[in-house]
Amino acid sequence: GPGLDLENGAWLEKKPDNYVAATPNRWKYDSIVNYGFFPSEEFPVICYFKETETPEWKWNRWFAAFDSYGRGQPHFFPGICNVRQFKEQMEIRGVKRKPIPTLKSIKKNY
Repeated sequence: GPGLDLENGAWLEKKPDNYVAATPNRWKYDSIVNYGFFPSEEFPVICYFKETETPEWKWNRWFAAFDSYGRGQPHFFPGICNVRQFKEQMEIRGVKRKPIPTLKSIKKNY
């Protein structure tokens, strides 16, 4: 992406496109079909959401198989954000969250 020379007064005029999907890093909330935190919400190393706004021909690339719920393009980012606030904002905007199986939940079923 573009470098910023902040010492000389540079600023970012346009956010770079997503480096995997080559699409703008903007998605409508109603296109987000799932989100989650791994390995857990209590210890969120990786945050995740899946959207359907990215062109469908790009969905089966990279980590698309990670989420078997429906269709769409997954996105991951480091869990260095306030995950409670992230979850709250997703809920306020009506984004649904589907449970993701954990080792503990899988063991219960066997």
